[in-house]
This record gives sequence, structure tokens and C-alpha cells, in this order.
Amino acid sequence: SCHWCHVMAHESFENKEIASILNENFISIKLDKEEYPDIDSFYMEYITRNFGSGGWPLNVFINANMAPFHAITYLPKGEFIQTLNSILKLYKSNKKLQEGEINNLFLIKEIDKDAIKKYLLSIPLKKSMFTYGPQFPQAVFLLYQLQKQQNIKEELENLICKGLFDHIEGGWFRYTIDSEWEVPHFEKMLYDQATLLLLCAEAYKRQKDELLKYTIEKTISWLNDHMKLSSNLYGSATDADTSQGEGHYYTIEKTNDEKIIRLFNLKKAGIQDQRYVPQIDFSYYLKEKEENNEIIKHYKEKRKLLVTPELDQKSIMSWNCFLNFALLKCAHALDSEELKAAAIKLFESIENYHIKEKFYHVIYEKEPLNNQEYLEDYASYLLLLSELVKVKPELNKNIKEVIEKIKKKFIKNNKLTHTAESTFDNFLLWQDSPFPSGGSILLNALINLKSDNLKHFIPLTSGILEFASKSPSFFSFWLYAYGKIKN
Repeated sequence: SCHWCHVMAHESFENKEIASILNENFISIKLDKEEYPDIDSFYMEYITRNFGSGGWPLNVFINANMAPFHAITYLPKGEFIQTLNSILKLYKSNKKLQEGEINNLFLIKEIDKDAIKKYLLSIPLKKSMFTYGPQFPQAVFLLYQLQKQQNIKEELENLICKGLFDHIEGGWFRYTIDSEWEVPHFEKMLYDQATLLLLCAEAYKRQKDELLKYTIEKTISWLNDHMKLSSNLYGSATDADTSQGEGHYYTIEKTNDEKIIRLFNLKKAGIQDQRYVPQIDFSYYLKEKEENNEIIKHYKEKRKLLVTPELDQKSIMSWNCFLNFALLKCAHALDSEELKAAAIKLFESIENYHIKEKFYHVIYEKEPLNNQEYLEDYASYLLLLSELVKVKPELNKNIKEVIEKIKKKFIKNNKLTHTAESTFDNFLLWQDSPFPSGGSILLNALINLKSDNLKHFIPLTSGILEFASKSPSFFSFWLYAYGKIKN
């Protein structure tokens, strides 16, 4: 679903000249970052530490020992050819690059449990990354702010009422390319829907705001219409691009109809390829609800004539479990038996397809990809159980079993790892950006369950607070968990 990945694929990796250089001089290995998040984040940490920033497409040059020695993101075809030739010349003449060894880039330092309160008190309540430049939703950071009794009304309105949200069909885009939340990067990720639904559910429990209810219902409707697979699981993402152009499906043509201009706030809306990115004037929507729903219905019908963005049809266990957890929270907040029944049905599908002799991270067409095991899958399943056990007490057996599996697979030499085979365990796997880390999900689940295992688990992870106090936006779900302990 990544826009620049598609661009580089067409410009460079489908080019005969580049193919010739690669085939004659390199061994090209292509990985789906969502199938192998440990490998992706390991090399992403390398590029950010050594070159200041990263992103996708991530192109890493490694030796036979898997040790990286150079990395780039998107480059135009000409610059990519120059880079390949330079790398080839450098590598052949540098024995140090050829013999370099892979290293684990991150070791966590333990902090005494008594230091937790001190670190929490040292974290500013409103230290956010919502500044200039591209705007990302950061649902978990806002969840932590909500826990701290902060007013996040303005942030919620930015997330919901402006260009980040799809006001025709529902669902959030990945981020906006500007600082005013007007023009998004048009891919939609399942983990964003999951974390933002959880945020909206928790916010709605505190204040029964009609805007939040509208957003929850519209997003769930879009998920069911556009991301649900035949297995009843959900795919991972929808593309930003179609053959008609980036975002064309989601934008609308210019109009002189004052009601449409008012409803979609077109006088302030962003422009993508001379088409509007709809916002919403929600007070006006409520005032003329029946008529405005007809306008929205009209634009939904018009989309049927357009090329629909493709769905990445791989089901990722952790994302489906977290979405399932969020749907249960939404069902409780909205007091919806229908939504609760749908959430239980999703849980049954997760158990049917993802949980066999081990927990499969990815399912394609009901068939598992037999690769690495990840803490995030086991932890997200446990988080889901921590909520579902309230209505299905027989799941206490599952809870005990998964905790024992986590101990066996992910605690080694009295240290927590995020992968069962720890070659690529790394710093980024501990961060809650953009999706909560396996460790923070596990901590939240154990706290929710009031588990006796907390006393063994907390010493393995409390060192994370040293980093969280400096960069709370990247460790928000950890802070959210420790906030529950403190409270």
C-alpha cells in the first residue's frame, strides 16, 4: 500500500538496466515489512541511527553475515544506478565491509520498581509531536493523555473533522502531508483503525459526544465493507493509489452547490490534483442530518464508478486481535449487543486461522505463513482475552496457556525479547510507534487481568521508562500501562 514503494518499483525494479546491474552483482532479497517486522525494524534502526531518518521503501546493503553497511529510501532511477555502482566499487575494495558482523543494537537497562513513579512525574503532560510538517494520528499517545485527564477535544476534532478521516465511507488515512490535517497520504492501515477506535471508545465513555459515536459507527461500517476477508478476518491495508491517480477515489470534484460546500467545509478543504479532500462541518451535519446523509450517499454511489483501491489481503494476527479488543471496547461504550456479537465472531475466526501449534503472524487466503513468532501476536491475543473473559469466563484456561507460552518463548536469560528467535530483536520493537509494542501490550494485558505474573514481568521492562521520559510519544502504551499501576 506504500505510495513511494510503488513508484520506485515501477521506475527502478522493473527497469532492464537496473535489473542487469542487480542480477550480475548483487543478491536481491525482497521482504514484506509486515511479514517480517523484526527484520524491517532492525534495518530501519540502522538507517535512522546512521543517516538521521528512514522510511519506505527501505533499501539496505548487507554482507554475507547480514551486517548492514549502507541504506537508502526512495531514489530516482538515475541516482539509484549511481548508488549501485558506487556501492559495488566500495564493497569490492573494503574487506572490513565484507567481514562485518551483525549486532544486537539495543539492550535495555533495568530500573528499580520504586523509580516508576519518579519517571512518570517527570513526563510533561502535553509533550506531543503535533507540530509543523506531516501529521500522524498518534492514537495511543492521546489515549495516555486522556488517562492523565487532559483535554484532547482539539486533537480529536483534527483527527475526525478534517482531511485525515474519510467522510464519505469512513476510516482514517495513514497521515496528512501538511501540518493543517488537510491532505492525507491516502493509504488506510488496519492498525490505525484499531488504535483510533480504542481512543474514540475511551473518549466516548467519558463524554457522550455524538461526533465520537458517528465516527465509531462509520469506521466499523467501512471496515466491514472494505477490509473484511472471506475468513471474517481483516486485511492489513488499502492502497493510496489506483490507475486514476493517488487519492482520486477519495476526493471530489469542485462544485457550486452551497450545501455540499458547507457540509464538506470545502472553503477550507485541501486540494489533491485539483479535487477537494472533504472535511466535515459536524454541527451543520447534525442540523440537516437527513438531507446531508443523502448527499453522502450520493458520493458513495459515485465511488462505485471509480477504480477501488486494492486491499492487501494478508491478515496480521496482532492487528486483528487489537482491533477485536477495540471493537469490544466500542460495544461496551455504545452499549451495542450487535457489535459485541460481531466482536465475538471475529475472535472465533482468529482462533480458527491464526492459532494452531503456534501463533501465526500472517495468514494468506486462510493459509498461514510459517515464519518467525512475535511477542506482539501473543500479547495482543492476551489483551483481547483480558476483555473477552468478562463475558466468556471459560477463557481463563486460554489465559493461563498463553502466559506460559510467552514465558517459554520470549523470556530468555531473565530478559524479555520481542521475537522467539532473537537475531533481529532491536530497539524499535520496544517502541509504540506506529503500533503498540509487544512488550507494552503484554504489560497492559497483565494489568487488566490483575495477574500474579506482573511481579515477575515488571522488572524485565521498567527500564523502558528511562526512554519514555525523554520521548513519551514513542512509548505511550508503556506509559498508559504504568499509569494504571500508579493509579
